[in-house]
Amino acid sequence: LGGLFQDGLYQQFDGRYACNANYWRLNLRSNLDFKITKTTTLSLDLNARLDKRTNVSGGIDSNNIFALMYETPPMYYPYRLPDGSYGSASNGGGNLLSILSDQGYSQLGSNTLEGTVRLVQKMDFITKGLSARAMYSFNSYFDKGNALSYTPAAYRYISETEKELIIEEKAPSISNIEGKGHRRRENVEAGLDYSRRFGDHDVTA
Repeated sequence: LGGLFQDGLYQQFDGRYACNANYWRLNLRSNLDFKITKTTTLSLDLNARLDKRTNVSGGIDSNNIFALMYETPPMYYPYRLPDGSYGSASNGGGNLLSILSDQGYSQLGSNTLEGTVRLVQKMDFITKGLSARAMYSFNSYFDKGNALSYTPAAYRYISETEKELIIEEKAPSISNIEGKGHRRRENVEAGLDYSRRFGDHDVTA
């Protein structure tokens, strides 16, 4: 059993719909061996993984915020106006603080289950060193998520006391992120093995 949690690269904020980018994962692994008879063994290997990614509302893999950080001059617009509302440039470009604090998030969760069953039967009653084996394995994967998007109003000052609306407020909306959906793969294998020593010589097949 193991787990991992990582915060995003940028500071977290307590806003109305903060993105609080992060990643968490939980792993569970189990390997079991059973001796059914003196000549028959059964092995069961299971591996399960759950994870969830959270990012800004622009998309689970979006890195637009880093492009905005690089392109926006420090004094281009005030992130917050004295009355607490968001500031904006005249062209209505995204407010970095608004994106992190109030514009929502994208979340994608996935689960993976892998398993292998092996059965080995010794067949020394036919000839010493002969055995038969059979194996069945599967891999099941599913992911799905959702995104919440909200646009708060943003303004710019046109005088010391007056401000004009640059970005209109848009009501929150929720949408689904389908991801890659459900996938499943299966594999079946069977065969005979032979291993025996004759004096100084080993014979395998």
